[in-house]
Amino acid sequence: MGDQIARTALVQSTLVAICCSPYLKTFYEKIKTKKGAGKAIIATSRKMPGIIYNALKNNWAFEDFTKFKLAPQGAA
Repeated sequence: MGDQIARTALVQSTLVAICCSPYLKTFYEKIKTKKGAGKAIIATSRKMPGIIYNALKNNWAFEDFTKFKLAPQGAA
């Protein structure tokens, strides 16, 4: 469901994020062993908006998805 271009962009960015983030790679590999690669990509893609939302909502700046730290107040 939803916009096809947005879904495609989310899946493509997830493929890159899996290579760069140990947290997402571990999550992806765990799902992949149970359900297969296709479902693992979609499950990881569904996890990414939650991570992005929480980072924006809580004003987090992070080096990696597992190393959250608060951004200074007034930082743009």
